[in-house]
Amino acid sequence: MPKNIVVLQGANGILFTVLPPARSSLLGEASAETHDISDGLLAEARRVAQREGVTLRSLIEEGLRSVLVRRSEREDYVLPDASVGGQGLQPSARGASWEELRALSYGDRL
Repeated sequence: MPKNIVVLQGANGILFTVLPPARSSLLGEASAETHDISDGLLAEARRVAQREGVTLRSLIEEGLRSVLVRRSEREDYVLPDASVGGQGLQPSARGASWEELRALSYGDRL
């Protein structure tokens, strides 16, 4: 069952409240979420909804679905393996402090 969306316009911006269907709980109350939407974004959404002959609710739901699908399909970035062959540090550098290693790496450029 879809949630109800109530859009309220106030002096400081737009709020929309998502009201889930009433559920029984220990207190017999339903929870609600309220989110701010910028005036410009809501005005643009209303224009698009009117132009396309759809409800604001359906446009909001379509947008949320689109974002959720896009984010679920995004693959996590895997850092490419840039390791090189070899045996690690040269014997003369093993056991050296960070400052000593940095001095060996950068020499006079520090």
